[in-house]
Amino acid sequence: MRLDIRKEELEALREKYPQGCRVELVKMDDPYREMPPGLRGTVEGVDDSGSIHVRWDNGSSLAVVFGEDECRKLYGKGEVDALFEKIVGFRFRTCGEMEDWFRERLGDALPHLEIRQCDTINWEVDNGITEIDYATDCSFGENIFGMDYADFTIDYIRDNEKRMYVTYARWN
Repeated sequence: MRLDIRKEELEALREKYPQGCRVELVKMDDPYREMPPGLRGTVEGVDDSGSIHVRWDNGSSLAVVFGEDECRKLYGKGEVDALFEKIVGFRFRTCGEMEDWFRERLGDALPHLEIRQCDTINWEVDNGITEIDYATDCSFGENIFGMDYADFTIDYIRDNEKRMYVTYARWN
């Protein structure tokens, strides 16, 4: 077992695996708990020894031990930020199609994703509170991407075919 880690290696691990990013287990040898390859979880942090502490989807909280075990990063807040830029200009018929768009790009590892239309947005437009036609109320759930609540909004207008034309996406 390797217990020593260089400062540069530790910094690189912490940058690669920030709190809230999703990981998939490649290998872990633990005689007391079955941890199969492919198991997914959410990173809670990297300690000073380089072990990656994960809240696994099976309820375990075993760390990925530096130099022994192996995991791979699935996605993080930075990847979602990039998707917020890419979704602008896309057209969707339903909020479900928007959810599918995110799932196709982030893989099937999303623990939760909900996109729904806001009922009160037209009142906000009528009263000059906002300049958009419509908005969605969206969430990836709690305690992901290092956020208590990973909520976001997608603004859109309706085209002549009643499709949602995305004009902006942002974290709340």
